[in-house]
Amino acid sequence: MLPIVKKDKTKNNSGTGPSGGDSQNGGNGNSGNSGQGTGGNGNGNGKGDGDGDSQKDGKQIVVAPENSEAYFTTSLKNEVVTEAEYPFSITYHSKLSVISTVVDINGNQQNYNGSITLSEGENKVTVYVTFRDKWSNIRVSSPTYTIYYNPSNQILIIADELKALDGQTVQEQQLDFTAYALKGTERVKLIIRRNSEKALKSTDGDTAYTETLSEGKNVFTLIAGTGTATVSENYTIYYDSQKQADDFTLTLEGEKNSSTITPQMSGGSQTFRYENNTNSFRFRFNHSQITGKEEITSVVCGDSRGGTYSPSANSNGWYTISLYADREMPIAVGFIDSNGNSGSYTWNIEFNRTGETPSNMAPVVEHNLKSEYNTEYVDLNVSAKEVSGGGGALSADNMHIYVNGEEVKYRGCSGTAYEYLLHLQQGENEVVISVKDNQQYETTKTYTVLYNPSQITVTFQLEAGTVGLGMLIPRHEVTIDGNTTLAQLVEQQLAEYSFTSMITGSVDNSYYLAGIKKPGMTNGLRVPDELKQMIIDDGMGWTGSYQTDALWEKDFAQWSGWMVCVNNYYVGTGMASRNLSDGDEIRVRYTLAGGKDIGQYGNEGVYGNVQGNYGKEW
Repeated sequence: MLPIVKKDKTKNNSGTGPSGGDSQNGGNGNSGNSGQGTGGNGNGNGKGDGDGDSQKDGKQIVVAPENSEAYFTTSLKNEVVTEAEYPFSITYHSKLSVISTVVDINGNQQNYNGSITLSEGENKVTVYVTFRDKWSNIRVSSPTYTIYYNPSNQILIIADELKALDGQTVQEQQLDFTAYALKGTERVKLIIRRNSEKALKSTDGDTAYTETLSEGKNVFTLIAGTGTATVSENYTIYYDSQKQADDFTLTLEGEKNSSTITPQMSGGSQTFRYENNTNSFRFRFNHSQITGKEEITSVVCGDSRGGTYSPSANSNGWYTISLYADREMPIAVGFIDSNGNSGSYTWNIEFNRTGETPSNMAPVVEHNLKSEYNTEYVDLNVSAKEVSGGGGALSADNMHIYVNGEEVKYRGCSGTAYEYLLHLQQGENEVVISVKDNQQYETTKTYTVLYNPSQITVTFQLEAGTVGLGMLIPRHEVTIDGNTTLAQLVEQQLAEYSFTSMITGSVDNSYYLAGIKKPGMTNGLRVPDELKQMIIDDGMGWTGSYQTDALWEKDFAQWSGWMVCVNNYYVGTGMASRNLSDGDEIRVRYTLAGGKDIGQYGNEGVYGNVQGNYGKEW
């Protein structure tokens, strides 16, 4: 039975907003500027890469109600209230950006504003929140709640099972149901009769009833209240003892397998697996013919954008649709069974591609793996693009990296590349890079990598071209121990050239370079007029203010700071844990626009008016 409460009219808008720009990749490095909402400052090098929900490029992902609590929760519940104005809160648990929050009330949708207005009687309420990550929209639906609005002076009868069976034919002679009545939120007397016989008695002394049906028509009359203040409702249920549960069947017939349902399965769904080397799926429906009432009333399929469409059949009743290997494709069919009752069922087609990947469909994979290293820990950057879907970038969810048989999990992003920390054993190591796109086309490469500990030589430079200072430390070679980290190298070089660093954390943990200073270092400073105007037009928070003899994050503009590039990959995770390799090229660069002015814009999220780099570097 639904709980009975009296709601306060005060609106509750206490749902917490989406979190801010915390770095999602270990929290170490540079230029993790503040996000929007309640989150704190990011302290990752780059802008982070979402909240860890790996989605597909350019798709809309739909999350079922049973999984919605990972994204958001509401204060909605199944209950009876006496006020039409129904306030409720939403708490967002995902750090992804919220695009929209919509409330569906009995099929009518409205934007969430803290409360809804209920209709008298039954209200079905569902909340839909659409989030956005780097590649896709993610539409999440809450469970559907039943909320009855019953004014204090009104009588309401609640008999959900009888209401659902009204006008239906059943095969079970024993009928179990619950029923009760309210005036406002107070229980009132309820009398139930079947076929005008004596009043039924509840089996639990409260709301539960069990009744033996008569062959044919059974009319349940429910009367609530006393005296002249009464309300009545009638529900008709037919019992047919001769009707068999399997007298009607509906079959989804594919070219390789089939699936059959009965009317008792109406409203349900199941997964239908289809394996082939092509995503073209051919199917038709067959149903039994018994009374002549049988009919297929509708066939609806999902499309590539998360919507639906009705396919056309050929003269033999065969439909042909395209499947997607990255998600199930729903096929919903409406039907009328042998007794004239309407029903529906959904088959979710799961496509598994078989056979070898044609060379012209294999994903294109790029990486920075070398054949030999001087360090025990190696930073691997992998980027991949699909061929089958138009060349879109693939995510870490599509990649699997193995070192000596052990899978390595990605730890961050660098532009469009994903970063992996490989732990090598002395001597030869087997490294496997495997990428499978969203249509299950695959590229797998195996490499032999040698680890031979020794000293290494790298190049280093410190740049501030964005403020007209050019090379603060010119490009030069540095010979260091093979296990030197990026943070240690930066600190060594800054000290060697008489710069003082301002950091948070330490070179061993959560290193973050917030600024540097040196007497006279800003002499001749001048931001190019073209760049300044771009930043202003981009809405990047231009202030123009800075401290003499220093360059700090958020000087000049809200999105300024120091960023690090290793071998043309901008670092997306902590410098304190990043080892270097022989031949690495390190550039520490000052940006005024979150990397857009130095070619860094990539996976750090949406900010400013320009979605991309400025097309020029300073």
